[in-house]
Order: sequence, then structure tokens, then C-alpha cells
Amino acid sequence: MNLKQLQIYKTVVEQGTMSQAAKTLHMSQPPLSLQIKQLEEEIGAPLLIRGSRHVECTELGDFLYHRACTICDLVQNTKQELFDQQHAKTGTIHLGIVSSLQDYVLDTWLHSFIKMYPKIHYELFEGNTYTCLDAVRHHIIEIAVVRSPFPKDSSLQMIQTAMENFYTIGSTKPLTVEELNHVPLIIYRRWKEFFDQLLETPNYFCVSDDARTCMQWAQRGYGIGLAPASIAKKEDNAYPIQDLSMQSNICIVTSKNNYISNSAKALLDYIKNQ
Repeated sequence: MNLKQLQIYKTVVEQGTMSQAAKTLHMSQPPLSLQIKQLEEEIGAPLLIRGSRHVECTELGDFLYHRACTICDLVQNTKQELFDQQHAKTGTIHLGIVSSLQDYVLDTWLHSFIKMYPKIHYELFEGNTYTCLDAVRHHIIEIAVVRSPFPKDSSLQMIQTAMENFYTIGSTKPLTVEELNHVPLIIYRRWKEFFDQLLETPNYFCVSDDARTCMQWAQRGYGIGLAPASIAKKEDNAYPIQDLSMQSNICIVTSKNNYISNSAKALLDYIKNQ
């Protein structure tokens, strides 16, 4: 079994026919079929069920397909990482950013960094804090820009870059914590547990999984939105909560164990020096 055979087998499964796989790989069908046959002979069991129009994996073939995907991806990533080691000012940064921080990251860091390193490219992973952290753990991305709070994880390394106060959106004046008990609230789900403990009788008109949705609903007058400063300050009717000590930290998260490309290291160094 070798890498070429695994790449051929993976392509056959994904394309569904030997002929289409041969076209994709720019090779004739007989040598492609021979590679699959040799692979099956080495394993000692059939990997494919050959139908009149398409092929399907056997149970063993399905296992090999998923393993082949992992191996081929690892080889491709290794090639990219070796290239990045030699070219710090080029390459690709695999970056995760939570939706509510897109503008902040672009305005605060990336706008200037892109001018400094115009040949660096970006693969963006967009999700909430938990999906971005999970993507770091599984080596899908190198860097995640997220908001606290989130559970501690000894496998992750965190840099706190900014602390933001919470604001109300949609009120006509600054509100106190006590006054928040008497208005309909529009809140991002991740902060609900905190406000459950803080408020005596909270009235949650809307609880959302996206901070941007909270802003949209508050802008339309359905209730009072609660959000960190970098989101809320864009609105005309945003005020800091007067007696609230809670803050949301903007954090840069990387893995202590996974490889970090030179391009990503350059971005981390730039952020640390700001």
C-alpha cells in the first residue's frame, strides 16, 4: 500500500466510477483499475462493489476511504507547512473568527497586517466561540479569535488582547442593573447564565445564538439588547450599563500541541506588539 494507491482509491470513491476517476486523475482506466486490484490483493478483501453504473464501498472499503482522506490531508498539510517554514511572508493562515468580532479583527489588526504581508492568504473559519475552539483542537485552524467566557482547556494557549464593558442597545438613557429587571431583554445565549445570576427577575424577550441578531432585534425596537462595546458602540442609542462589573475579553487562542505556520506566527507577533 502506498500514497499513490490511496489517492487513486479516494478519487474512485468520490467520483463514483472508474472512468470518471481516471479522467480526474488524467490517466487511462486500465492502470487505474490495476492499482485498485493490487490494493485489494494486498489487503486480501474486496474494497469496492462494482455496479453497472457506479461503485460502492464495502464495509472495509469505507474504513479505508476515511483513513485515506486523513492520510492525504496530512500529506498536503505537511507540504504546505514545509513551504511555510521557508517562506514566512507567504503561505496561508487558517484563522477562525467569531461573527461578532469580524469588524474588530479587520479594523484593529488585519487591515495593517495585510498591507505588511500582501502575499499571505487566508482560510477563514467562521463560527461561535465553541466551534472555533474545537477547530483549533482538531488542527482545522491555527488561530481563533473569540470572546470569553469559555471553559479552561490545558491544551490551549490564550492571549487576552482587550476587555470590553457591556452596553445596552435600544434604550433612551443609560440603565442600571436594577432597571434591567423591568425591560424586555434581547440577549446572546452565551451570556444568559451570567445575567440569570445577576438579575432578580429577568424578562428575556429573545435569546439568540448570534450577537448580530440581538442587535437587529434591538434596532427594531423589540427590546433592550445587551452586547460588548465593540458591537454596541456602532449604534446611536448604545449606553454602558452603569453599575455592571462584568467584562468580555477578546482572546487569541492557539493550540499548545499543534503546528503553527510561520505566517501565523507573524500574525501572532504583530498582534502581541500592538
